[in-house]
Amino acid sequence: MTPPETDNPPAASASTDPEASIERDFRDHVLFILQHERDERVRLDMALREQVLSQIAKQAETLSGQMQALQKLQGTILEKWAAIRTTADTQTTEVQSRIAQMGEDIRKSTAPIREYQMHVNRLQNELQALVRTVKDNTQEVAGVTFRALLGGALGGGAAAILIFLLLFLAQRK
Repeated sequence: MTPPETDNPPAASASTDPEASIERDFRDHVLFILQHERDERVRLDMALREQVLSQIAKQAETLSGQMQALQKLQGTILEKWAAIRTTADTQTTEVQSRIAQMGEDIRKSTAPIREYQMHVNRLQNELQALVRTVKDNTQEVAGVTFRALLGGALGGGAAAILIFLLLFLAQRK
């Protein structure tokens, strides 16, 4: 690198004042160093920017890949969820249909039981009526028998008294 050209006074005046020449050389050297440092910083800044931009691009690419993977996974999950929901709806419908069929079967199977219960109730009522009738008839038969026995006993007692009276009267004669 060469020191930058500055607005130097003509060489004739530089040769006349050695201090000014040293001062000017020193100033030129400091300006050269500062320019060199500035150029170096610009190059480092550019390198850092390129590196940061490269890292950002890599991270963006990685993130984009992950987003695409997530979108694929979300699509797969949604498809599986739809299939599961369809299966669940189908199974729910089948179970409801089976329950309805079982209810219908139970209703049909209980019809003979209800009919049997109606016959049992009818027979029970008729049996109770028959028991009442037998009870009533038994009471009537008991009353008639009692009257017949009483009448027979009274009739037999009267006949015995008559026979006794006849025999008693026949002996007195």
